[in-house]
Amino acid sequence: RIVFGGDYRTPFGLTVLAEVYYQGIGEIDPGRYLNFALSPRFTRGELWAMGHLYGAVSLAYEITPLISANMALTCNILDGSALLSPGLSWSISDNADLVFGAMFALGKKPADIELTDLIRDDGSLITADDIGEVFTPRSEFGLMPQTAYLQINSYF
Repeated sequence: RIVFGGDYRTPFGLTVLAEVYYQGIGEIDPGRYLNFALSPRFTRGELWAMGHLYGAVSLAYEITPLISANMALTCNILDGSALLSPGLSWSISDNADLVFGAMFALGKKPADIELTDLIRDDGSLITADDIGEVFTPRSEFGLMPQTAYLQINSYF
């Protein structure tokens, strides 16, 4: 795994960060992402991504001394999917921030599965090992739901 990146703070307070991440052990074929997600290194949290090559750009701007806005875009370059993450942070005290954000998944969604796809010809249900036969990812971030969050960070 290799990461190259850099950041720059403009004179008017905008901070720009850009990175490129290469993960040689990831999958190139989106159809194999589920197999990779079941690998020991991924399931124990050692790896965060399933593909090979990523790019990311992040922008942060201090609107006031207490309120900051940010926007990040993380792209799986090989399958064309991305995760767009806007956020807003409010310093509610000397040692606490209130943060609101969202994550918008951009990418090809898997084909819809019908209930009959989960039942074999003999009437038995398919097993977890066979789910890859009926559920095939077409992009990494296309697998993710749209998400919003609210958090409080406390520093002591």
